Formats: sequence, C-alpha cells, structure tokens
Amino acid sequence: MDYLEDLLCNRIHLRRLFFKIKSQYVCIDHQNTLKLLIRAKLCGQLREDMTLILCKYLDFMEELKQI
Repeated sequence: MDYLEDLLCNRIHLRRLFFKIKSQYVCIDHQNTLKLLIRAKLCGQLREDMTLILCKYLDFMEELKQI
C-alpha cells in the first residue's frame, strides 16, 4: 500500500485515485496490485494526452486570433 501511495500520490500526482482505490480494496494482494498499477498507468497516460490536446487547442486558438 505504501508503494502505491508513493507511486500515485508523489510520482503521478493522482491523489484522488489513490484514495478511491484505498477505500475500495481492504486487502491488497498480487492480483489487485497488478490491476491497480495498470489502472494507474492508464490514468497517467490519459492525463498526459489531455495536457497535449489542451496545448494544441490553445495554440490553434492563438493562431485564429492572429488571423
């Protein structure tokens, strides 16, 4: 549980996801840990993708203002 907390809260900055996982799983075993890590990886990737999309959108809107 400490490893998941460090990974999700400190490295990936998904504090809400960690607390949601913590409340849903009373016991963390090997299978649950793998599921949680995959879920965390997907959430981290989605966050990065959304940041890139937002940046491209802002760049596009800035170009439109210049036209």
